[in-house]
Amino acid sequence: MALSDEQRALLQLLLEGGQGYDDIGSLLGIGPDEVRSRARDALREIGGADPDAQVQLSEFLLGQADPIGRADAVRHLQADPGDNALAARLVAQLRLIAPRAELPEIPPPRGGRTGKPPPPAGASATTAEQPSGRFGGIGSGGPSKRQSQLLVGLGALGLLIVVGVLAIAGVFGGGEGGEDEGTTTATTAAGGENSAVVRLSPLDGASGASGQAVFVPTQEQPIMELNLSGLEPTGEGEIYVVWLYANDSASFPIARDRVGDSGTLTGATPLGAEVIALLTQFGCVDVSLASTRETGQAISQAVEGGALPPHTGETVLRGQIPTAPGKQAPTGADSQCDIARAQGGNGQGGGQSQGGG
Repeated sequence: MALSDEQRALLQLLLEGGQGYDDIGSLLGIGPDEVRSRARDALREIGGADPDAQVQLSEFLLGQADPIGRADAVRHLQADPGDNALAARLVAQLRLIAPRAELPEIPPPRGGRTGKPPPPAGASATTAEQPSGRFGGIGSGGPSKRQSQLLVGLGALGLLIVVGVLAIAGVFGGGEGGEDEGTTTATTAAGGENSAVVRLSPLDGASGASGQAVFVPTQEQPIMELNLSGLEPTGEGEIYVVWLYANDSASFPIARDRVGDSGTLTGATPLGAEVIALLTQFGCVDVSLASTRETGQAISQAVEGGALPPHTGETVLRGQIPTAPGKQAPTGADSQCDIARAQGGNGQGGGQSQGGG
């Protein structure tokens, strides 16, 4: 059986999001041991055998082992050719699932012997996992680590719950975001004829912030590129949140991160099939400056209640998503975001509030 969306997203969060079992467990309302068990099951799925049958290789492979655990894993891999081959195969699969992850080096077995890993549990386990959205970077230089982390999804929570799948993908919480390295523009994909460019402007015109979000179809997976400038640096306990937005009660967080003195926020995020399928329900892209705690609570409550989280914070930028590539759409206060209301004959598409839910 192939990885589920939840398993894939869990591995991405552990490997690329810098989160531990406790962090993910607190978000989902489960214990860290349950998170650890789910991660181990995911590795068993793609490797065809239990990586922890003798030592805790899953902790080592997912970057969750302490120094003693890492040393034990290395010694075991050097002594056991079979588990060494299994670990090498798992690392190769994880590199496809989480291309930005810093994966461990598998030491060669002593004596140069090469073992044969246990046979996969099913035929599907022998098939290489396809990348879930590899993106080489913005511009010619490739993304920095901060850029890579920036827009890897706040978590495909509400939308995936709606379609019956709970998944988590990306960065939950940022560091010292907004370095000068984030100023690279998203011109490469933005110029494509199949890309849809969302112009982002303030609602009241008083802010000096501006930017664009670009929906880009790729052969592997659609992505959204973001290039914002003129943002106020985040203060203590503040975070910028990027939303797919209909109104304050119907929104979906794509990413969140802090912004430094440069005032820029630039990066790219893969868009899963579940998000693409429901894009037509959201008329706009919205960027808000919100409380980190309030946003985290809203997401946790959404997971528990099986609903979309409410929009949080004060809107800084907003723009309407064009109906087709190459077309322009209103921006700022002119954006018509609530597609359902607009189609129902209620005129402006709502979503003009600057406050969060």
